[in-house]
Amino acid sequence: MAAVVLEAITCSERERDAQRAIALGPGMSARPTKVVAGAFNIMRIDMPRFVSASTLLAALVALSVGLGLAGCNKTKAETSIVSLSRDKLDDVKATFNAGASGPRVVVFFSSGCAACDTGSAALQKMLATLGGPVTLLAVWEPIFDKDPAPTRKLLDNITDRRVHQLWDPSHVMSDEMRASEVAHPGSLPQARTRTNSVDSGIMYDTVAIFPAGSRWEATLPGPGYLDVGLEAILPQVREHLAKLIGR
Repeated sequence: MAAVVLEAITCSERERDAQRAIALGPGMSARPTKVVAGAFNIMRIDMPRFVSASTLLAALVALSVGLGLAGCNKTKAETSIVSLSRDKLDDVKATFNAGASGPRVVVFFSSGCAACDTGSAALQKMLATLGGPVTLLAVWEPIFDKDPAPTRKLLDNITDRRVHQLWDPSHVMSDEMRASEVAHPGSLPQARTRTNSVDSGIMYDTVAIFPAGSRWEATLPGPGYLDVGLEAILPQVREHLAKLIGR
């Protein structure tokens, strides 16, 4: 076949569903090659040496439709959650550091809070208006002892592929945020974002944003933005993220 090879970035989950070459037209096909940062995949597109612009455009449209790339959003069946514990924290740390080329966001939700239903849906709507390299950890946690894990309905409110949803029954991430505050004197104070407005409280309904280049080493870096009241602060969150990614 061919003498011309192009590469296109696609959502890896869609691509793994196929695991095969996709026919694009006479003498043209696309097939998966390698994963990039766990979220996207490179598609190799092979075609004849001489191909018209209209034929190439039609092929790229066929690839987009075939892989369901609109927004790279998850389907409801693909929405999943990780149950976090201390022994799984290294995986979360690796995800955070893998996104160091762009801002990272940690959002705390209460699994038993009715307002977190509308808040998580509002977060998804905000993300849909903001492109760019953002990595977001959505941390669901109990505030009261009998609070359950988030329901499928709550999880399905967030479908953006840049979001990693976590169920944190032991408040590991809340503790890690406190450890960061202690390790970085002068970082943004956290007490007002915690239950009873005390340092030992559980962080909830809070958004923390970390700039590109910062890394989670012994502790999380200090956030560059921190505020509480998720749904009410989403306009400010979007504005802050847009500045960080140049949008």
